[in-house]
Amino acid sequence: MSGTRGPRSRTARALLVFWAFWAAVSPAAAAVALPPAATFTAMQSWLDLKGLRQDVLSRLEGQAAASWEQLDERLRVVEARLAAGSMLPAEQAGLSEEARKLREILTGARTGKADASRLAALLSASPQPGRLDQAASLLPLAAKDPGSAALVFDQQAARRENAFAAPTNTGSRSGSSANAPFKPQAKATDLRIPVPSPARDEKASAAKAPAAANSAVFISPRIAKLADASFEAGVSDLLRQSDARSRTDLSRQIAREALAALGMPDGRRTAALADFLRDIAEYRPAGAVAVHLSMDGRNHFRLIFERGDHSRRILAGQFLPGISADGKPGPESFILMGPIELSADGQAREDHPGYWRQYTGDDRRLEWGGRARTEEKGWGPWARQNQLQEVTLTESSWLDGRWQSRGTRAIKTVTTKEGKSWLGRTGDTVMETPVLGDTLKFCDQTAQTLYTGLVGAPQVIVAAASGSDTYSLEAGGSYAKNPLMNLLIDEQGHIDRLTAGAKQELYAKVRAERRRAVASQPYPISPEQASRIVDAPIDAKEAAAVLRGEYGASTYGKRLIHEGAGTPGWQGAALTAGGVAMGVVESVSESVCNPILWATVGLGHAVAAVQGGAAVAEGAAGATAGLYALKGAHAVATSLWWGPWLISATDNVGHLVETTADGKFDKEYFKRVSETGTDALYLFVIP
Repeated sequence: MSGTRGPRSRTARALLVFWAFWAAVSPAAAAVALPPAATFTAMQSWLDLKGLRQDVLSRLEGQAAASWEQLDERLRVVEARLAAGSMLPAEQAGLSEEARKLREILTGARTGKADASRLAALLSASPQPGRLDQAASLLPLAAKDPGSAALVFDQQAARRENAFAAPTNTGSRSGSSANAPFKPQAKATDLRIPVPSPARDEKASAAKAPAAANSAVFISPRIAKLADASFEAGVSDLLRQSDARSRTDLSRQIAREALAALGMPDGRRTAALADFLRDIAEYRPAGAVAVHLSMDGRNHFRLIFERGDHSRRILAGQFLPGISADGKPGPESFILMGPIELSADGQAREDHPGYWRQYTGDDRRLEWGGRARTEEKGWGPWARQNQLQEVTLTESSWLDGRWQSRGTRAIKTVTTKEGKSWLGRTGDTVMETPVLGDTLKFCDQTAQTLYTGLVGAPQVIVAAASGSDTYSLEAGGSYAKNPLMNLLIDEQGHIDRLTAGAKQELYAKVRAERRRAVASQPYPISPEQASRIVDAPIDAKEAAAVLRGEYGASTYGKRLIHEGAGTPGWQGAALTAGGVAMGVVESVSESVCNPILWATVGLGHAVAAVQGGAAVAEGAAGATAGLYALKGAHAVATSLWWGPWLISATDNVGHLVETTADGKFDKEYFKRVSETGTDALYLFVIP
C-alpha cells in the first residue's frame, strides 16, 4: 500500500513544476494559480493533499491503496502543519480550505455517507485537478525553458501581484532605484583571439542546469536538488524585504542553506555569499519577472533574472583568491564576474569580462572599474594622443544599511590605442591615395613576394629532404607571408603543409600567445576561465596568423631581440645587438627587391648614359626630348622611393628620441632602434 503512494507523490512533485509553468503562460489559469511565494511548507502541503485525494479516490473505487487509518493519519499531519501557520495568509487560506473539503470527504467515506461519484464531483470543483492534465501537454516546452526551475520557487508571481516591486531601501551604494537597469562602468579590451567567449559558456551552463527541473527534490525550505546533481535556490523573497536588516538576515539564511547543501559550510564564505545575495535588488534588471540562484556543486553560482520577453541577465560568481584594495593578492572571496545579457534569441553579450565585484565576507566590497583617458605624447610633427584605460579598484564598507565608499585607486593603466603623429597620418594618406597608393602597395607586395620566396626556398628544400620540424615551421612562416602564395593557398593549406611535429610546436606557440593576451587584459579572470581560453580549439585562421608573425622571413631580428630581453648578462646584450643588426639586414634585403628601387637606379643610369652621348652633345632634338623624358621618369621613381621613406624615417627618429628620453629600454625600444638603423642605411648606402 505504501508503495503506491511513492510513485504518485513523485509524479505529483514533477507535475507541480509544469503546472506552475502553465499557470504562468496561460491567462485562463491565472485565476487558479498557486499562491505567490510558494514556500517549502506550502508546496509540501499541496503535494500531500494531492496524493491524499488520489488515494481516497482509489480506495473508494476498490483499488489497492492505504488503509482508512493511514489516510486519516496523513491528513492529520497536513492539518497540523497548516495549523502552525508557517506560510503566507493566502497560502494558508487556500490550502486549509482544500484540507477541510478532504476531511469532509474522508469522514463521509469512512462512515459510508459518501460514494465515489460524490468524491469525484468534489475533486472536479477543486482548482488543481484537470489543470495538471492540460499542463502535461506542455512538458517538452517546459523542459526546454531555462527559467522553468525558477518557477518552483517564484511561480512568475510578478505577472499577477507585482512580487518584484522595488523595496523602499535597496541598500545600493549608488542610491539608484532597483527598477533601473544596471550599466557596466567600463568596456574591456577584447582578447582578439577566436576562442569561446565566457558569455557563451555561461549561457550554455545556465540553459543546461534547469533542464531536469521536473525531478527537483527539496532538501531544505529554499534549496532543491535537480536530477543532474545541480541545485536551485529560491531568492525572490529578498526582493520583498523593505529594510536592510531583514534582507541581511534572510540572505544569511539562504546562504547557510545553500552552502550546507553544497557541502561547503564556512563562516566567511557564508558571509560573502550572503552579502552578494543582499544586493539582489541592485542587480535586478528592468522587466524582470522571476529570479533564481543556480549552483552546480563545482563552485559555480549563477544568479539568473528572467524577463517577460524571455531575455535574461546572468551574474556568475565563484569563491576565488581575492585582491586587496591596493591590487595585491588577498584572501578568498566571492568573486562576481561582469553581467551577461542573454537575448530572447540566445545572443549573449558581456561588456565587462573578468572580475567585477568582490565580496570579502567582512562587510567589505571591492569593485573593478575603468575610466578612459588620453595621453599627450611627443611634440611638433611627432605630437599624438594615446588612448588609455585606467583600471580602478573601489573599496566600500557596509555601514548604516548601505554600501559606503572608502576610496578609489588606480591599479593598472592599459594602452588601448596608439595615436599617430602628423607624420604617421600623412604616410597613411599617401598609401590611401588612388593610383599612387595602389602603385606603392603593389610594389611592396612584389618585394615581399620575391624576398620571402628567396628566403623560403632553401628552407622548403631542407624540410623536404630531412623532414625537419624546425625547417618546416620556418618555411611555412616564410610562405605564409608571401602574397603570391596566399593567392594560391588558403590558411588551412599553410597549416596542412607543416610536419606533424611542426604543427604541435605551432599550436604550443598559439597557446603561449593566448596566455600573453590573457595576462594583458585590464581585469583579472578566474584560473578556470583562463584555462578554458588557452585550451580552446585552434582554428586555421589563428594558427596561420601566429605562423606569419613568429616564423620565417622578416622575423629573425625580432626574435633575437625578444630572446635577448629574457636573457641576463652579456649574452642578452649580444642577442639584442644581433637582433638589431639582423632587423636592419632583413628590412634592407626586402627593399632591394622593390621594383621602385630598380626603376630609380635603372633610370638614373639611363639618364647618365643618354646625357653623356654624342647625340645630346650635338643637340639632336630627338635625343634631347628622350633625355627629358628619362629625367621625368627618374624624378617620379625617385619621389616614389624617397617620399614615403622620408616621412616614415622622420617619424621613426622622433619616436626613438622620445623613447630614449623615457629611459624604457625594453624589446620594443630595440625594435625601434632596428627600424631607425634601416632608415640610416637607406640614406647612406642606397642611391
